[in-house]
Amino acid sequence: MNIEIDNTVVKVQHQNVADLFHMVSYERRAFWIKWRGVLVWKYPTDLFNYAELIQTLLPDYLIETGTAEGGAALFYADIMDLVGHGEVITIDPYYKPVYKHPRVTHIGKDSIEAIGELPVGKRTIVSLDASHLKDDVLREMYAYAPIVGNGMYMVVEDTDMSGHPVRWSEGDGPWEAVEEFNDDRFIEDKGLATRYLFSAHTWLRKNE
Repeated sequence: MNIEIDNTVVKVQHQNVADLFHMVSYERRAFWIKWRGVLVWKYPTDLFNYAELIQTLLPDYLIETGTAEGGAALFYADIMDLVGHGEVITIDPYYKPVYKHPRVTHIGKDSIEAIGELPVGKRTIVSLDASHLKDDVLREMYAYAPIVGNGMYMVVEDTDMSGHPVRWSEGDGPWEAVEEFNDDRFIEDKGLATRYLFSAHTWLRKNE
């Protein structure tokens, strides 16, 4: 079947309603939302997932690679304010801080270079969004796997690219990195991927 997106006809190989909604949302840039005036670059569905993880798991840290505009880090910190626990560490060599929040620490380095400055052995959630290229993402996954706390999550962002289901022309991406990642301690939580119709990310729970 074909659907029209901004006057462009897109051929769709399936009739999955969630995937169709996901594709249209991506093409229409529905993830360009703001939190307290700061651009987030995430779907509201995924922000709800993050909020629930913070509320239920009470992580000591949420470490984010790829700060972008900084809206996601601000959102996480505000949720931590509500539950009264946690800190955000956001890593990006190009980010210029546009706000201050007592729970947010910014590290202006490459995500791999920053490893030595990060807490280990804590209740830590990791969100990987520094690159969308398979080799970069896979390198991050192996580097950050030891930092993720038991029962916590490693979230590999934007695994919807490369036709899963959204269009992307840059070759293998985060989804292919997840497929190649080999660590039996991490199990995909498919419930989070479908709880709010769709997710742009892959949610991996670490179990010892």
